[in-house]
Amino acid sequence: MLILLLLSLCAGPGRLVESVVPSLAYSRACTTTIELTNLGDRFVGGVVEPHRESGALVPLSEQPGMTFHLAPGEKKNLTLRIPEITDRAWVAVREFVPDPQLSSVLSVSGTTSCVSDNQLHNALREVAHPSANPWFDGDVSRLAGAQLAVVNTSESSATVTGCYSSGTLIANPNVPGGAALAPLCSHRFREQIPPFSARQFPVQLGSNSHFSLHATGRGIALQMLRLLDAGTQLYQVDSSITFGASDR
Repeated sequence: MLILLLLSLCAGPGRLVESVVPSLAYSRACTTTIELTNLGDRFVGGVVEPHRESGALVPLSEQPGMTFHLAPGEKKNLTLRIPEITDRAWVAVREFVPDPQLSSVLSVSGTTSCVSDNQLHNALREVAHPSANPWFDGDVSRLAGAQLAVVNTSESSATVTGCYSSGTLIANPNVPGGAALAPLCSHRFREQIPPFSARQFPVQLGSNSHFSLHATGRGIALQMLRLLDAGTQLYQVDSSITFGASDR
């Protein structure tokens, strides 16, 4: 009922503010908790949409539905009910803001906790914001073991193309209007990502020092993950990495 109410209200002056939290891990040793906090002085409502890597919806352990309603200052912790081992589950949190003059008041974050050798290791899961046709292109010589997470949050398929290179540029005579410089790729890939699905791509393959990835589609979220603990294969979000995006 609340989902229908939110959608009907959004036909008026209200809006939905979406936050995506990628790369949620679940196994015998690991679990991820999503924390919602109302930082405002008014009630806030919305929807939590939890997904498997494949894009399929999964239930939440703490409640039967996907809607939430928080009083001022209230917090809520949620976990996904996923029986299989995964580190690529993700959630979309949509906060309903009832008036154009009001700003978002919902804080969204996640924490992955893994136990290894009787020690607890924690890694933050930060919000990623979807955009149209995002891309990454940069030197990855200092990103050993890093993974680039890609989440297609839209109802349409997306396409990603990637290039591993040493940073060498060559002229491309097939470009109309003159030759353009392009990286000399030691390995290329092209992959289709189905609606609501998530993927991860290593930024290093062999001895490459440069990596580029371009996604084509609307509602694509990118996030760089760096290895935090090799024993648990636990990754931490690298928030220093920036991504490009284009509306075209």
